[in-house]
Amino acid sequence: MATTADKVSTLARKFKVDVLPGSADPETEEWISLRGVQELTPGKEDNLEDDSDYDSDGWTSQVRTGQSWSLEVKALRKMSADKAYDPGQEVVRTASDQFGIDGTVLVRWYNRDGGDEAYQGRAQAGFSDDGGSVTDLSTATITLTGTGKRETIANPAETAEEPPTGE
Repeated sequence: MATTADKVSTLARKFKVDVLPGSADPETEEWISLRGVQELTPGKEDNLEDDSDYDSDGWTSQVRTGQSWSLEVKALRKMSADKAYDPGQEVVRTASDQFGIDGTVLVRWYNRDGGDEAYQGRAQAGFSDDGGSVTDLSTATITLTGTGKRETIANPAETAEEPPTGE
């Protein structure tokens, strides 16, 4: 059995995020990496309702009746020589101005080193340029608010084909 001394701290940058437009089919279309991520905060909130009764001797009790999830991402807005922004960021930015299915994205996030931390869901897209001072880098805050269940998925990092070695 492994002890604490056998363990090594993981890094926050272990997560990778991929997106698709909300109307896309994740079974047939290729996921688009969300690049430029500087910070990622996955969130999950429980809705708890009091289910205390007289039989609990004065102790309160809570029961989970609902859950919600979200991702908040701080990303650098890097531009290529042909003046194109990151395609993954553009999927979210474009959806953030739309309604209905067009205002959503499909998102998956997972530990790029493998393991069982891998999730997928549909999210309402939010995108906000952060602005800044004269010497600041251009960044944006991406807020993805889950619409429905957050699914646990097989980690794509473990099922991905090995990149070509160039031989």
